[in-house]
Amino acid sequence: MCRRYLDGSESVTSLTQEINVCITTVQRWIRIFQAYGDSAFDEKPANELYTKEFKRKVVEAHLAGDGSLRDIAVKYKIPACGTVLVWVKLYSDYIDNMK
Repeated sequence: MCRRYLDGSESVTSLTQEINVCITTVQRWIRIFQAYGDSAFDEKPANELYTKEFKRKVVEAHLAGDGSLRDIAVKYKIPACGTVLVWVKLYSDYIDNMK
């Protein structure tokens, strides 16, 4: 699907209608495919565990303005940008409570 979009043979809208998913899902797949190619869709272990150091690195990248939540998720191979949002919120809450 991503290749069909990227080679210009199909629109995002036609692809979403073909498999009955929302447009943001297909757009996310395309961004991930552009970043990682075929390996983007290799199976990964469910509920992958991330170290504190990794989470801090991701949060600091976002807070430094290195990209949107989506950009950061793609960059660090995190399946859902909502995961990054949760980490940022937890970090921010922690910092606020330290004041």
